[in-house]
Amino acid sequence: GIGPYLSLLEMGGEATSLALSKLDDAAKAAVVRKVFCTQAFWPGDHLEAASPVEASFWPIHPTLERLLHLRILTKGFTSWAWTNPSGETEYCSASSSSECEGHHEYDRTYWKTVHKDQETGVYTKTHLTNSEVLDRMMPESYALPYVYAHLRWEHCATAS
Repeated sequence: GIGPYLSLLEMGGEATSLALSKLDDAAKAAVVRKVFCTQAFWPGDHLEAASPVEASFWPIHPTLERLLHLRILTKGFTSWAWTNPSGETEYCSASSSSECEGHHEYDRTYWKTVHKDQETGVYTKTHLTNSEVLDRMMPESYALPYVYAHLRWEHCATAS
């Protein structure tokens, strides 16, 4: 039955421990109703690690990458430093106790990145730091397995 699963949710248990594959369709529907209709969750938040839950997260990241490519190809930047010359930068204001892991130059990415190995020239899939990912995006040493066909956003031109 679904009782133990709902009890787990009510006690704040880890959702990843739910064995949904063992539930019938009615029980799965009950879990979905419980999780999405009665839990304290507000979709739309782009905060911390919850960002990927929000659907708009997924088009935002490739769009920002395309805009970064456009800037690199047209104007570039006066500095690639990860520090703020005017002083401290607070880029993680949601929590004063957070070290904002994942946002620093030296932090390794959670997901592996497919990229051309600088020594062998063979595409490989490894964890890179944020700085290493940025280095592989540079036009003079591009080492990612994709290229944007264009930097146009036709859907914006037709918006009213």
